[in-house]
Amino acid sequence: MPTRRLTAEELEMAGRALYGERWKSPLVRALGVPSTRIREVMRGERLCPVGWTQDVLIILHDKAVACVTTVQELEERINK
Repeated sequence: MPTRRLTAEELEMAGRALYGERWKSPLVRALGVPSTRIREVMRGERLCPVGWTQDVLIILHDKAVACVTTVQELEERINK
C-alpha cells in the first residue's frame, strides 16, 4: 500500500484523467469525502490524506480496465 501522499498537482492530474475538466465533484463522490476537503487540498490548506493515494490509484486502474474492455468489445462488434 502506498504511503506517500498525492500532491495537489497529482490529485488534479488523476481527477482530470478520470473525469475531465469538471473533475472535483465526481472525485468527491468516488472518494466519499466532503467537497471542502478537495478544495482545501487544491488551495494548499491541507495535505491529501495518505489513504487517498491508494483509493485514487484503484479508481484509475478500474477506469483503465473498463476503458480497455469497452474498446475491445466495440472493436469486436465493429469488425464483425
